[in-house]
Amino acid sequence: MDTDLKMDENSRLKFPDFLTIIPNVSVKYQLPNHDGCVYHYTDIHGFQGILEDECFWASNIHFQNGNNEYIDGFEKLILLIDEYIESNKNPQIEEYLLKVKEEMQNGYSSRITGEFSRDDIFAISFCRNGDLLSQWRGYGNSSGISIGFDVKELFFNVRFKEQSLYEQEKLPYPKNEIGISLNKVIYDDELKKSILLDVLKFGADFLKPKLNCVDLAVSGVTSSLFLLLPLFKDEGFAEEQEIRYISNLTQRAETRIHFRTRAGILLPYIKYRMLDVNCQPLTKLPISDIVVGPSIQQSLLLESIKYFLRKNNREDLTGKARNSAIPFRG
Repeated sequence: MDTDLKMDENSRLKFPDFLTIIPNVSVKYQLPNHDGCVYHYTDIHGFQGILEDECFWASNIHFQNGNNEYIDGFEKLILLIDEYIESNKNPQIEEYLLKVKEEMQNGYSSRITGEFSRDDIFAISFCRNGDLLSQWRGYGNSSGISIGFDVKELFFNVRFKEQSLYEQEKLPYPKNEIGISLNKVIYDDELKKSILLDVLKFGADFLKPKLNCVDLAVSGVTSSLFLLLPLFKDEGFAEEQEIRYISNLTQRAETRIHFRTRAGILLPYIKYRMLDVNCQPLTKLPISDIVVGPSIQQSLLLESIKYFLRKNNREDLTGKARNSAIPFRG
């Protein structure tokens, strides 16, 4: 294995741009997804909430899918660090790698702009395919629905604000709103390794002899890794073609974390209100498709959805609601 962690001159990012690690990685590996339609799978309660409240719920990834989230990338990162520590001859780089490993295992990173915790990462998940059997299976015989969103509309014309801030804010001008950036989930193991190496190399490149900058490099690199690792999933899930919005906002004291019961646990989540670019309520949701999953009462559910849309001044969406093409097998 090539043990040189130094970047070439053309790839080097200049101090103090640790905040540019994720944007540069995103551009290099074409992670952003800014076109087409993406689907958010939910049940009838989630569908009703999105339409009535114009809110998404970002769930804590630590409590999703049997706690397998984040683990895939984390294990690959630790293995990669161990390999480099074993073969490295530079004491300063070895110190840097050991500290990165320690902070990642502790699950906490202090950063110039705030504090990051592995246990406080939230995500909103979408799929490229709005009629996927593996997704419908999660809802059994009940009311699974996938809502298709126009990605360009979400990216250019929608802003997110935490619902608690939206309810409390009295100022007549926008504050604390954020644009939604969707990124592709990575399933290929070689691609994961390449991304992790690039991030580690950036921190190593920042190190200078006789300059006490190891802790700063570790802080910038680990906080970036905490937000990149949730984009890594096992290759067995590649069929999902998942797209994610990743959020870590718990460094703000006003962030309100809600809880709901799911699969026998308390699942933490954050409510995000969808607003227009002026931070005002949306006049039109960027929905381009509504798919009702296979179930024993699929036809009745579809009719109830269309009735719901008409009675809530969403007549423009009634023609976009349809049944899944996958037959129901009870």
